[in-house]
Amino acid sequence: MRANFRRTLLLSTCFAFTAIGGGNVAHAADCASLMGVTFASVQITAASSVTSIDLKNAAGTTSVTKPFCRVQAVARPTPDSEILFEIWLPPTAEAWNGRMKTEATGGYLGGIPYGRMAQELEAGFAEVGTNLGHEGGEAESWALGHPEKVNDYAYRTHYYVANTAKAVITTFYGQAPKKAYFDGCSGGGRQGQMMAQRYPDLYDGIIVGAPTMFYSDDIMHLIWQNVLHRTTPGSETIIPAAKLPMINADVKAQCDAKDGLKDGEITDPRACGYDPKRLQCKAGDAADCLTPQQVDLVRATYRGSHTSAGVTLMPGPQPGSEFLWQGMANTAVTGGYGNFIGHFFYGKKDFDWRKINFDTDYDAIRQKLDAILAAPSPDLTRFKARGGKIIQYHGWNDATNTPSESPNFFAALAVFEKYQANPAGLDKALSELSPGEIAALVLSSKDVQNYYRLFMVPGMAHCNGGTGPTAFNQSRGSQSPTTGPDQDIVSALVRWVEQGVPPESLIATQFSGGEGSRTVVRQRPLCAYPKVAKYTGKGDVNAAASFSCVAPSKATVTPTPADLVQIGNAIKWRGNLTPVAP
Repeated sequence: MRANFRRTLLLSTCFAFTAIGGGNVAHAADCASLMGVTFASVQITAASSVTSIDLKNAAGTTSVTKPFCRVQAVARPTPDSEILFEIWLPPTAEAWNGRMKTEATGGYLGGIPYGRMAQELEAGFAEVGTNLGHEGGEAESWALGHPEKVNDYAYRTHYYVANTAKAVITTFYGQAPKKAYFDGCSGGGRQGQMMAQRYPDLYDGIIVGAPTMFYSDDIMHLIWQNVLHRTTPGSETIIPAAKLPMINADVKAQCDAKDGLKDGEITDPRACGYDPKRLQCKAGDAADCLTPQQVDLVRATYRGSHTSAGVTLMPGPQPGSEFLWQGMANTAVTGGYGNFIGHFFYGKKDFDWRKINFDTDYDAIRQKLDAILAAPSPDLTRFKARGGKIIQYHGWNDATNTPSESPNFFAALAVFEKYQANPAGLDKALSELSPGEIAALVLSSKDVQNYYRLFMVPGMAHCNGGTGPTAFNQSRGSQSPTTGPDQDIVSALVRWVEQGVPPESLIATQFSGGEGSRTVVRQRPLCAYPKVAKYTGKGDVNAAASFSCVAPSKATVTPTPADLVQIGNAIKWRGNLTPVAP
């Protein structure tokens, strides 16, 4: 039912636009004729009308019951490339909302994102998805000895996919898509940032979720945390999983009420100032306390990766994320990130990545990986000049991709906007700005918000899920209970791009029985950063209407020394946008 409501909304917007433009579009070709569409280094391998179908990949099985024209293709920009992708077209011009939407994949997942494509096909989009040049689950073997496949994964795939998709759509409907959108989280968020920076003409609106834009820092963070939390590979973590809920409960006991409302959620953990010292055992070890070593480990986890001399490399997770630390300590293994470093940087199949020296190896690893994989540049000049818009979101409880990245990128954008007129002096200005001056720029960041909006999500883990209201249609499993740009991030982006109405807030929902349930437990507004949701002092604490978006204290947004490192890295990365050609 929700998908049909949303489809009606998006279609009505489309037809209003078409009428202004001078009439309805015509259906120009049947599905099979799309076999003749060509684009450089691309071959259309199949084009057929589908009534319903079950599709399988590494992520599982997706049942598609909506009729569509299914176009399958492969791009081979190099002899070692094999980029599989699909374009799904609503069968008639009347069923199409006039827009193209590309769905990204996260991590190293080698598979076309059928689930999200099926959901957005219901809303009337011409849907696009790709395997990023390799097949399989969260594996990494494709990176060993295949630098061109890494280039395809890093940045090159979407150039061929998007241009081919636009040609196919134009041929099928007799009209080019009026707007093109991109949607991804984690690795998919990084891809979205990459498109805005390197291929700014491809997309008009981009959703960027929890992006791994500081790519080498992100991977090395996961390796660091694995080594930090385990004495040997595969061993029990130094802090047993059974103790993590105790730490999380203590964090909330100290920090929950600091936002003015004790409700089980921490609005902004940067204001927490948590110290695990009070959990230390009086003697020995017990299930309800921490040993001195474990207390130190909690502190080290928050601090993040650093050199032996204490130089910060990457901020750690925020207070409130403790129940996810077991997964964080496993991700370098389960996500393939440790082996990826071994394969791509060291060129070895069985490299012991736990022995990486963060003093001597870090900069070399960063230089090689970030040249093609990182996307933290605040220079979005070309993208915003053509009216491009970005909505970014990040969960404060994210332990996989630490949430400080997103507000720090926002701060880098604010600094860049202020000083970009003097590029030669930008680094000098950054080095001379005090943390308080950067905070002031963040709080007065209207230039940034003309093209970029950030929404930080209390209680949310990596991309979705968590302990509070975390559903706003950012993924197939996080659909909103009702449609419309106030609760639906996709509709909010469409309205901003096509009607010029920026989202000031998004209503996030928490359901009983998980996000797939239809029983609403709690709703909260997510406020456009740097604003935060604050209880008005009256009304139901589970109702979004009982909250308003207010400016935070300057102290809350003032960057820490670790934040300054990340902000500086982003500023210094500007201009490193090559290769811009495929």
